[in-house]
Amino acid sequence: MRRRLANTIIVLSFGLGLANPAIAQVQDNFELNVFGGGSWYSTKKYEVGFPQSATPVSGQFRFDRALRAGLRATWYTRGH
Repeated sequence: MRRRLANTIIVLSFGLGLANPAIAQVQDNFELNVFGGGSWYSTKKYEVGFPQSATPVSGQFRFDRALRAGLRATWYTRGH
């Protein structure tokens, strides 16, 4: 429970910090964007059956826990 609360607080504060349009728009034609993402979903068991398979096939869908982030700069040249 404490970890979920801590993750929620971190994600909300990160999102609110990036929502400020003054940070994103440095000049009239230059834009700076910060983005981030992650995967927290661990495993899901499944079974493929009829009509996709004549015999049932069991499997497991997994994501590794990971964080991703980046910075993107864009120059708007008007009309291109």
